[in-house]
Amino acid sequence: MRYIALAEATSFIALLIASVVKRTGGGELGVHVLGPIHGGLFIAYVIVALNIRSQLGWSGRTTFWVLVGAVVPFGGYVVDWWLIRESRQRAKRDVTAPERTDDRAVGVELLWWSGCPSWERAVGIVREEMAAAGLDPERLEVHELRTDEDAEREGFVGSPTVRVDGRDIQDPGGEPVGLSCRVYRLRDGRTSALPDRADVRDALRPAPPAR
Repeated sequence: MRYIALAEATSFIALLIASVVKRTGGGELGVHVLGPIHGGLFIAYVIVALNIRSQLGWSGRTTFWVLVGAVVPFGGYVVDWWLIRESRQRAKRDVTAPERTDDRAVGVELLWWSGCPSWERAVGIVREEMAAAGLDPERLEVHELRTDEDAEREGFVGSPTVRVDGRDIQDPGGEPVGLSCRVYRLRDGRTSALPDRADVRDALRPAPPAR
């Protein structure tokens, strides 16, 4: 994203200069050459920004201002500076992530069925939250269920299912066991094919010490 932001901003400035040259009688070649280049970079900028917003956890407001950076002179340079700052802050949070206060081995598993493509994104969410909680993301156990017998044995109510120490991160209620796509209830009232990050985070949180 950074390289596209810099390239888009640079082409924008170059196109503005070429436009001034054209209007002062210096010829139209620069505009003809730079126009399509800038247009292509602008489209790439917007596509990449929209594709990575969920991965980086951008809010709607943040996404809006990132997109504004594509239409404002020097905006891409500001976006590049902001991306660098955000990357450093994320790295700092990863380094200083609090360690669990208990010594128990935490078992985190994700059960999935190939009929539901959302499981791969769910793996990314769980691993990110594990890292933020001071756990090794590579210790996530990912298991594919292929048959109805597998689903029955595991009490599987849909893909993806996330469990911490054997407990589902969200009470499945009366959902039937079987190979199906799971629907999660998010805390803002919506439904989703992916678990709420807040539910994953709470499930990974160390239990309070016994009094």
